[in-house]
Amino acid sequence: MIREMQKVVLKNKPHACYITSEKMTGLNVAGQLAKVISFVGPLFLSGINPVLSIAPEFEQIEAASNTGVRFVELIAVDYSNNFGTEREETEFQKLKNAAEFAQKLNLTVNIGHGLNYENIKRICEITNI
Repeated sequence: MIREMQKVVLKNKPHACYITSEKMTGLNVAGQLAKVISFVGPLFLSGINPVLSIAPEFEQIEAASNTGVRFVELIAVDYSNNFGTEREETEFQKLKNAAEFAQKLNLTVNIGHGLNYENIKRICEITNI
């Protein structure tokens, strides 16, 4: 299935390709680094920009950086699910710290999954996303 998806992307040659897990938890890049590198390598050669959709965890961000990608999307599901609760600040800070760490590794950061017109305002406080 994964190689089949790669073939579709290579055939259609989009400018960018988001690579994510079926669950809204993000890819486990750190746990399958070689597999991710073998998937994105041919995309790079075809001029396609892979975007890895990952959890806002330093381990995942560092692993994503090691694949050679320039773009990541930090999954905001935990922040979104906890918006308006006592855990909101904790989850927001996780995203903010993760975005800052990714930017220090020269990654361009997007944040998504679960955001809406009510909870996006806090996300806009994070610079350079």
